[in-house]
Amino acid sequence: GPRIEVRKGDVNGTELFNGLGGIAFPTTAPGTESALQTVTIRNIGTADLTSVAVSKLGTGNPSDFVLDTTGTASTVAVDGSTTFTVKFAPGALSAGPRTASIQISSNDDTDGTFVITLTGKDQRFDDRENTASAFGENKRLFHGASSGSVTLEIPCMPTTSSCLPWRTTREKWP
Repeated sequence: GPRIEVRKGDVNGTELFNGLGGIAFPTTAPGTESALQTVTIRNIGTADLTSVAVSKLGTGNPSDFVLDTTGTASTVAVDGSTTFTVKFAPGALSAGPRTASIQISSNDDTDGTFVITLTGKDQRFDDRENTASAFGENKRLFHGASSGSVTLEIPCMPTTSSCLPWRTTREKWP
């Protein structure tokens, strides 16, 4: 019968296993996008792989990942392959590690629902983790020079139920 094989990159790329591991994107600034990551679906079985459908699942942060299935075939012949792409695009208000999952459905008897985990973190989270602070979790980022205006930005200002960015600019710094 049909048998799905999924690889990061082309047909010679790193094999991905159903529900294990996934694709980790590099740290990306909010409001920008990472490079595209190609995922290859290959049929290593003895019959056509049919009803191939790729979609994002609703758990985690699916809006921070862009899936493009343009040109992805719904039927993959024996020894054939098809591809799709995904990129990490954290929103302007994203904060911290971001996750999502992609599901590949097909007529494979064993892996008819194949899940790939996507992970990434936004640049603000990375900066916050690597910047010294006297205020515990509220890491401070300074932009500007010692003369002129200076901007103090706290990417995550905890509230009782959420995390909001906070920013102030001063013309003179005491």
